[in-house]
This record gives sequence, structure tokens and C-alpha cells, in this order.
Amino acid sequence: MASSSTPSSVGAPNHLNSSGCVIKVVPGRGRGLYAERFIPRGTLLEISPVLLFEKEEYENHGKYTVLDHYTFVWPGNRMALALGLGSLFNHFDPPNVSFSLDPATDSIRYTTVQDVQPGDELCIFYGHNLWFTPSEGEKKKSDPDEPDDGWGGLAAVGEDENTDSTILQNPFEGGNPDDIIPDESLPFIRFKPPPEEETAESIRTIEAWVVNVPEPKHLGPLIKWLKQANLESPDVAHLKRIRKNLDTSETTLLLCLSADRPSPLLPEHLDLPEPYRVPVPATSALTTPSLALKTAIWPTMYTPKRKDEFEPWTRAQARWAWNAMHSAIMEASHAESSLGEKPIAAHIAEPYPSNPEEESLSFPAHDTRNSTNHPSATPP
Repeated sequence: MASSSTPSSVGAPNHLNSSGCVIKVVPGRGRGLYAERFIPRGTLLEISPVLLFEKEEYENHGKYTVLDHYTFVWPGNRMALALGLGSLFNHFDPPNVSFSLDPATDSIRYTTVQDVQPGDELCIFYGHNLWFTPSEGEKKKSDPDEPDDGWGGLAAVGEDENTDSTILQNPFEGGNPDDIIPDESLPFIRFKPPPEEETAESIRTIEAWVVNVPEPKHLGPLIKWLKQANLESPDVAHLKRIRKNLDTSETTLLLCLSADRPSPLLPEHLDLPEPYRVPVPATSALTTPSLALKTAIWPTMYTPKRKDEFEPWTRAQARWAWNAMHSAIMEASHAESSLGEKPIAAHIAEPYPSNPEEESLSFPAHDTRNSTNHPSATPP
């Protein structure tokens, strides 16, 4: 929380941190961390061990104390208090320091996302739902009087280089790509999806190649053949390989999800019928109603998730998402400034993780209503 008050070292403790930050006190606001010397972008400032609280323990006790202002949401439905210098980073938007969770060592890593000049305060981003009034000069994203920028708050990602070049820097560059990024620091807002596929109409299916196996003794050799033919791919991991029809005593084996006929051909000595295609569920079942519906189509794996729990995002994934959104905004900006079109664009990002041996699969596109004289184009 930046302030016009002059920070002072009076009343602040000395410390042994060697990365160039120093504790100072701002009158009326308390302690904060400041750069004692020039600190380049990508500098690891601090690794703070954390004190963990179980959710029930925190809900019953911790949230009613001063700890409520300093705790982080931690993977595993827990809360964490940063020790060391971790709890002294104040809030500012945009921040000059990012932080990432390291559940393997129960610690939080703080890294500069831009060059920091001597005397600048070192700040992190607390998130959009603040419990205090942001300081003067800071973006107030929750201010109802602020006009909509038309980009859902993402306009800063595509700012012109002549405005503030630091905003163009991907804040997730550098650092350990496997670090877990807190939800509030991700370049998007996560929404809890509705219950997935719990009606017959909502089940998503894909086509799969299967073959009927009249003789149960042939299943063993066929399973070995699947391995030799490299048909045990991850895209079928959510499905069971065998479906038994109790009415006909017939067994059906799942071969693959390929659009083309399975290759190599089935073992000739087993004298099997021709393979054919059937619809199968596109994903595993997350709930018991979904499991019953999907298994009626094809036997499906049951992989329930803990209620309200999101998959964590790593620094590498956040970097990929930020770059994809930045590409979309730059495409829209180019359409408006250079082509006279509406600043509307789409960017289909290359799948994550990308394969460096394959050709890039990302595709940009922008609005063309003006250049094509579409009836909905802006009147001259």
C-alpha cells in the first residue's frame, strides 16, 4: 500500500536478508519492505516458511484474530501464515513482487517482476476483494465509478509500449515453473462450474473403435496386443477397456479413440469380427449420478474431486495463460489502430504444454465488419 508519508527505519528491526530489501515504518500505516539498492527483475527476495492451520481450526479461532489479515489460502483446504519477511509485504496494484506457493517445502517464494529502484516499496497483490481502502495512486478495480475499459479489466495487458512498459512484462516469467500460483494472483478469475454432466442430455461423447470378443480366453492376448500396438494412450485413461453384456454374454473391447481404423490390424489368428465405432463418454465421472449415466453408455472411471476444490495452477501454466490473453488483446489493438476495425479479436492458444517438435497450433483472428462492408459495421 503505497503512501505519500516518508518511510523511516526508526522503530524497524535490523534483519539478515541479503537480497537488498530493508524494513521501514510508514507513520500511520505500519511496517513495510523497501529496496535498499537496485534490485533487478527476477530476483528471489525471500523464501518464507509457513505456519499451517486446518480449515476447521482457522474458522473456529484464527479468523477472529489479527491473523485474519495475514493468512494465505493453501492447497489442501488449509490456511497459511507466512513467517520471516513474508507477512511484511504490503499490497499494491500493479505489484512489483510476485509470490508462489511451494507445498513441497511448506514455504512461499517472493520474486521481483520488474526492476526495482532504491527506495521503492516492495509490494505484492492481495487480490481484488480487499478489506481496506487502496492507497492513493493505486488502481481501484472494485470502484463502481470507474468506467468499464471494455476488456473486463485486461486492458493493461495490452498497453502501448509508450505508456508503461513494465505492464507488458509477463509477471510469471522466470522463477521455478513448477511453483504453485495462488488463485488471487492468476491472470483470470476462476468460477466454480455447475455440476458436470448429471443429465442424459448433458453427457458429452466421442467416437471410439471397439471389437466384439466372442471367446473370453482371447481377452488376455488382446490386452498384450494393445500394449504392443501402443494403443494404451492417455486419451482412454478415463474409460474401462472391457464392457460385458450380461444379456448376451458378449464381451466388447475398447481399442482406441482414433478417427481412423486401428493400426496395426487385429491379430488374424484370433479370428475376430470387424471393429466398429460406438459413442463413449468424453471424460471421467466426477459424481455418482454422472457415473451411472456414463456407465450406461460405456464403463467409465469414477474420479470424484473434493467439493469446491480447484486444480492448482503452476507458474508455467500462468505464464502460458497470460501470453495467450496478451496475444488476443494485441490482435484487437492492431485491428483497431492499423486496419480501422472494431477492437474485437480471438486467439486460440497453442495447447498447454506445447510440443516443441510440432508446428504451432495457435490462431489469431480479428473483427472484419468494416473491411467487408458487413451490415453491422460502424456507419461512416
